[in-house]
Amino acid sequence: MNERIKELIEQAEDYAAEQHDFHTHLERTLRYEAFKEKFAELIVKECMNVLDPGGHQLIARFHTRQWLSEHFGVK
Repeated sequence: MNERIKELIEQAEDYAAEQHDFHTHLERTLRYEAFKEKFAELIVKECMNVLDPGGHQLIARFHTRQWLSEHFGVK
């Protein structure tokens, strides 16, 4: 697995752990949901960062980055 993906998984796990304890089934479910949501957000942000405007094809990269942000609702 890609090292950056592993880092994003760890960040999402840390976020989920901060949001929910792990004592009850409901909390485990909520923690897993928080993990999935945060992991997806981090993946989209990583894609947006790769497309951060700069270099050649500035306009196309900017529009792609903006589309990703709007499509996935990530700022």
